[in-house]
Amino acid sequence: YAVKIISKRKGNEDRSEVIMREVEMWGMLSGSQHIAQLVGAHQDNNNIFIVQVQQGTASRDHIVCWPVCHPCY
Repeated sequence: YAVKIISKRKGNEDRSEVIMREVEMWGMLSGSQHIAQLVGAHQDNNNIFIVQVQQGTASRDHIVCWPVCHPCY
């Protein structure tokens, strides 16, 4: 498994809701061969922890980085 840790806050902005919506969308897309499988998401007071099935060790040059990550269910 791989875990992504995302801070809920950026400066004074609370990003929790945005991150949660993205995690929900990610969960809906589970099963696609082109999207990493979401195992689950958890949170504490400061961070959201997203657990996914770790992808292979092939080149990751094609991966696009999004400005905000994914939310919990």
